[in-house]
Amino acid sequence: MTAEPEHIQMLRETIRRYVAAHAPREAARDWDKRNYFPRDAFKALAQTGVMGLTIPEE
Repeated sequence: MTAEPEHIQMLRETIRRYVAAHAPREAARDWDKRNYFPRDAFKALAQTGVMGLTIPEE
């Protein structure tokens, strides 16, 4: 098995920290049931730098 590239490891850790701080499991389940995502959690996600990862840099 090959090791994950460092940038993937860093991305995973960034997302883990975000989830731990802003989207605990029970809250995320509630949001999913209500088809809702709080604005403050969305803003915090944007601050991680992961928004738009599928858009190529120019």
